[in-house]
Amino acid sequence: MQVLPALAGRYCQHAEPRKDHMQPRLKIYTGEDSETFDAPPAMAIGFGELMQIIDEASRSQRSWLRDFSHDDVMITEDLYEVLTEYSRLRPGA
Repeated sequence: MQVLPALAGRYCQHAEPRKDHMQPRLKIYTGEDSETFDAPPAMAIGFGELMQIIDEASRSQRSWLRDFSHDDVMITEDLYEVLTEYSRLRPGA
């Protein structure tokens, strides 16, 4: 069996291990660091597509919807105004 030089360290005990692997960098958290954590990346989706997905999931009573029930969602200012007004005016609210 021929072993490629790049894989030699994995298969032969006598071969030197590769030195180009990144060494893991571990950091002990002491609570004293003032590092800020980055927010998760924002993704864009068309409102119509989002509405269809959520409507179908709601009708099917998908449990994953509850997993996100307390998450904040970024929306445009004009959509916020429309939703706020609708919420205020809808019957039985």
